[in-house]
Amino acid sequence: MFLNLNKTMIGFIICIAVIGMMLGCEQFLPDKYDEVTNTPSQLDDSACSILSDTTAVATEITPSLLVNLAGAAATDTDPATINQIFDTQIASIAVLEAKTLLHVVPPSGADTSFAVYQHTGGAATVYFFITWEFTPDNIDEFVEVDLIQRDAKYKTQKLTVPIESVSSCTEHVVFESTGWEDIVPRVRTRCGFAVEQGTYLVRFIVSEPEQLTSFNTALLVE
Repeated sequence: MFLNLNKTMIGFIICIAVIGMMLGCEQFLPDKYDEVTNTPSQLDDSACSILSDTTAVATEITPSLLVNLAGAAATDTDPATINQIFDTQIASIAVLEAKTLLHVVPPSGADTSFAVYQHTGGAATVYFFITWEFTPDNIDEFVEVDLIQRDAKYKTQKLTVPIESVSSCTEHVVFESTGWEDIVPRVRTRCGFAVEQGTYLVRFIVSEPEQLTSFNTALLVE
């Protein structure tokens, strides 16, 4: 009976873990990452090249508007406020360009920042790949991404790829101050959204704004 109970509990834990990986943006943290030899997709390979290019000049996005939303809860944005943004402020918000390295600097102390994505083509999937310069204080942080439509509805995130798909995009990190050393995935967040032609509000949410004050993102369309 004890053996059967253990098997039941193990099965339950595995199910919970699988469900957890299917929800939301895929976040690749050092403590759950093992390097796996695998051929990345062309999309992931392109994103890695953009994020790893130390010679690229990043387009800096420092939102000066929407400070009234900067402290909003990650799961709650007033639809009326979103409508007002689209009606009066959308033209003043920084625009994200595909295949470009973008450096996002949230307002000081805020966990939330905003940008705009304008999709001019037909139906497609837009992907956000996020990384940053790792330090002992931010190595375990993460960034969430929301894509908001004109009617204040949120686009549903598509299932992200398995962690093995970014196994070739890694960085050897050494923290001399703590003696910590490991090979970690450079891509820390990967989100995909199905889009149609139109203008979207992009919301970035940082887990700990005091530890992670800026990050880089590559936006690719497939």
